[in-house]
Amino acid sequence: MAAMTTRLQELEKQLALNKKTNASKDREKKGEPAWIETGTYAEKAEKPDGTKADSRDIKLHTDIPPPTNIQSFIEKLGEYLKNCPKADKQIVTGDMNLNILGDDNEDDKNDYLNILTTRVLKELASNCKGFPLAKRALLKQTYEDDVLHGTDSLSELEDSYHQLNSLLNSAGFKLHKWSSNSSQFREKYCEDPDPIQYEIKMEDNPSKVLGLSWNPCSDNLAVSLPKIYCNDTPSKRKALSITAQMFDPVGFLGPFIVLAKIFLQKLWLAKISWDEPLPVELFQEWKGFINSIESLKFLKIPRCLFSSKSIEQIQIHGFADSSERAYGACLYFRTTYSDDTVTSLLVTSKSRVAPLKTVSISRLELCAMVLLTKLAKKVIQIFVESVNLWTDSQIALHWIQSHPSRWHTFVANRVSQIQTSLPQAQWRHVRSSKNPADLLSRGVLAFDLLNSELWWHGPDFLSEINLELSKFILKPPPSAIPEQKTNKLQVLVTSTQVKDEFWNEIFQRFSSFNKLLHSVAYVSRFLSNSKNKETKLSGPLSIFEINSALVLVLRNLQSQYFSKEISALKSSKSISDKSILALNPFVNEQGLICVGGRLRHADVPEPQKHPILLPAKNYVVSLLLKREHIRLGHAGAQTVLANVRLQ
Repeated sequence: MAAMTTRLQELEKQLALNKKTNASKDREKKGEPAWIETGTYAEKAEKPDGTKADSRDIKLHTDIPPPTNIQSFIEKLGEYLKNCPKADKQIVTGDMNLNILGDDNEDDKNDYLNILTTRVLKELASNCKGFPLAKRALLKQTYEDDVLHGTDSLSELEDSYHQLNSLLNSAGFKLHKWSSNSSQFREKYCEDPDPIQYEIKMEDNPSKVLGLSWNPCSDNLAVSLPKIYCNDTPSKRKALSITAQMFDPVGFLGPFIVLAKIFLQKLWLAKISWDEPLPVELFQEWKGFINSIESLKFLKIPRCLFSSKSIEQIQIHGFADSSERAYGACLYFRTTYSDDTVTSLLVTSKSRVAPLKTVSISRLELCAMVLLTKLAKKVIQIFVESVNLWTDSQIALHWIQSHPSRWHTFVANRVSQIQTSLPQAQWRHVRSSKNPADLLSRGVLAFDLLNSELWWHGPDFLSEINLELSKFILKPPPSAIPEQKTNKLQVLVTSTQVKDEFWNEIFQRFSSFNKLLHSVAYVSRFLSNSKNKETKLSGPLSIFEINSALVLVLRNLQSQYFSKEISALKSSKSISDKSILALNPFVNEQGLICVGGRLRHADVPEPQKHPILLPAKNYVVSLLLKREHIRLGHAGAQTVLANVRLQ
């Protein structure tokens, strides 16, 4: 097929948790745990001075005889990249010459290469046949140009090796930098099988696994540590730089790194400029943090979570906790073996700094539980018999055991997320002294973290062979649980002013009096149908419904402007407003104030005898006058008023 070369980039790549868990799933059975790392072959152009060349000096070479799926894909990709901004890029094949690398900045070039490499590998794996192990490794256990793959036995590991080489060689990829925790595999297949190299030169030339240092001989992981110079003056810029250099994607050093996050938040609150020397108090705090980093070079983390013994049961146990400064979550695998032994090991952790805005501890505890749910959902792909999640907040536990509609919006949204994301999880209460997530929420210095059994292995009850989860029973809820919604009936008890403002806001949304009446009529019909389900109304609005809506609107207007007069008339008291008193007003059967007088003896319709009293300056009244003005062919003011009084 093809001969393709790409440029390897020394990036700090984030460890994808689902790749780690998928690899662990393949090692659950009995057998020697095995782990391999590969990388795609890279041809690095060297300049005369020995430095690496720019991206424009590197070309991707293919010579694929058409038609093939890979050739078709590269053609489509090339056409797409030609239309991208800053496009001066090149793919060289037997039938085309598309420039995909150009004068863009270095980040843009790296992005183009990463996209091309990853997408071509995925296309190759998706269309391959007869390479099941290689297909799974490329689709689920590959990050850019690194393949991380684990098997249960040496024979299966060798099959993976041959399948990966055969499949990728067919497309012109040459795999190199093979490494494994199996000494037999290294002696047979690795370029440099000498195990002494990995032990003695671990710090100088470590084998990198997605940015983590890995010793294949001892099968241990180490976390990248920052370079600290004694002559550097501590500042906000230096603190941020050192914190960013502590690359810990899995979260092994979560309780230690959260101290740096909290410290950076303090620097922002103090409004210290980037290169300004730190105040004495903050300087001493930062100095204690820096001094403890040195002890982390002795940290060796076992990569494999399981032994070679036969596994009886695997449980996930997750813990969440919060403080005023931060909140976090951590996960453990509790594994029971056939010889009645139990192991409990840390899998991963996450932490977040608490927001600057003051938030109650209970709400932060709920945020930690959401974070724990997300972590557990990623790891749940591995076969486990039960998922047990723990917190020391009884209030938050009572929240998630009820329907979200009971709580205020902040709590309801997070309770709903917890309940729907991982419904099979069993939530339980744990004491703060037994909660390893407490270390995440408060922070621990490095030398204390190294010797913390609670952090690396979880609470001591996880190591018990006969763990009775039923004894961890949640206490009854307190009489008053915070964040509970008040009774909805209280919403109806409102002042007249608030009610008037509500209707004014509704009426202001209409530009036509007819639309206003029809909308009110439909709302009234809905309420009537809800109460009387046996006699539901349907179809177009009737005259009766429209007239009822008109009465409702007019009654609301009068209650806003003539509330005192209505109260006085209903109680047979005198009206103080002489201008209204002169109209001889009264309240009719519909509860509306009408004008009295001698016309009550006239032989005319009732609305003409007793016109309804309306306010002079009102938006709804103006809509009514506008309707009559248009209906009468834009007649004058007197004509419009006269016709309104006749209705």
